[in-house]
Amino acid sequence: MSIRVLVICLAAVVGCADVPDYDDPRQVPTEEDDYVSCENLLDNGSFDTTPLAWQLSSSDIVIDDRKLPADHPFSASSGYYFAWFGGVLGATRSASQLVTVPARNMLKLSGKYFVAAETRTRVEDTVKIEIVDGMNVIGVVSFTNLDSGSDSAPFTWINLQKDIASQAFAGKTVGVKITSVNDSANNTNFLFDSLELKPAGCF
Repeated sequence: MSIRVLVICLAAVVGCADVPDYDDPRQVPTEEDDYVSCENLLDNGSFDTTPLAWQLSSSDIVIDDRKLPADHPFSASSGYYFAWFGGVLGATRSASQLVTVPARNMLKLSGKYFVAAETRTRVEDTVKIEIVDGMNVIGVVSFTNLDSGSDSAPFTWINLQKDIASQAFAGKTVGVKITSVNDSANNTNFLFDSLELKPAGCF
């Protein structure tokens, strides 16, 4: 069908004027009427592809839910893999990668998260996502064991949406880092999946 339309257009311009000029949905205009790609700045934000792209402090951060016990409540939001931080007493875990930030754009981080903790009486365990630009570290989002649901609440992924003022590092290559810190008392699990980092107008 597309070949037939092309032949008609080449034979006679008349009749081709009504063919719609579709804008590329993967691009959004900036204030200067420039266009910025809406591709995910994060490589493998769903943790499902190989090579992984993330630098991990521990090999068991990325989990294949098919290898969990059949009665285990956790499962991936998309595909089969997700990132599992925390989960170990007295441990710090991290995952990071480099991204190049487009100029003149606010960014937005989106994805899925879940927190499951043994106690919610005081802050004991934490996880944070940061932008690292040399010595400058910008906090994006953080959770603690206090963000856990009740013990009786079923496992369900929660939507993550966070705007990021990116003017300070626009046009630079910076690090995106996820870090969990668990103390030696009560365990907390911090799960992430389907992470996307895009210009804010792409959502």
